[in-house]
Amino acid sequence: MSKDNLLFFPKKSTSILGMTENEVKWSITGSLVLILALSLGLNSAIFQQEKGAVAGESQGRKLASISPIFSISWEKKAKDVLQKADPRDLASIGRNPSPFDKLSFGVLEGKYAIMMKQGAVSQIEFANKGQDRPKFVNNRKDFIMQYKKLIAPESSHVTKVYGEANGHVFLEKYRLESAQGQDLGLVQFVLDDQERLISMTVNK
Repeated sequence: MSKDNLLFFPKKSTSILGMTENEVKWSITGSLVLILALSLGLNSAIFQQEKGAVAGESQGRKLASISPIFSISWEKKAKDVLQKADPRDLASIGRNPSPFDKLSFGVLEGKYAIMMKQGAVSQIEFANKGQDRPKFVNNRKDFIMQYKKLIAPESSHVTKVYGEANGHVFLEKYRLESAQGQDLGLVQFVLDDQERLISMTVNK
């Protein structure tokens, strides 16, 4: 057979572009490692940049929020407003307790029903029977004088005219007089055996 008609296959290739198989494997592996390293480095750089931007923005807001210029400006404005304000306007937010408030919620602690007649107290009666104890009123004369604007504004003198014990109840009466000695009526107290106030009635 003529050798001209035969095709000769080359022997096993030992390289690609003149490289051995081991060199090719190391080249491919190195390329993959390089690509992975570049990807990680790029992602890290982007993350750090974004983190820095957020931190910078947050820090900027924080610094602005505690800026001495802002604080001084706010304090100055508040001081100007207070200096221009009328003290009477500031005090008008609340009100002082009235004589009635002092009597009802002060010495009597809201435990008594108070009846008024023609702008004056006509009767005081203990209202929390069975739930609380009455209040002590040891000096009834001083009590009348302390609250005379509610009981009898025109009175100037108070005199005890009657006192009697009836079992565990004490009954006392005090006369009201004007500065000219005019009789303005009687104030009657009903007390328990410890001189705690049960009731007070004003008879004019």
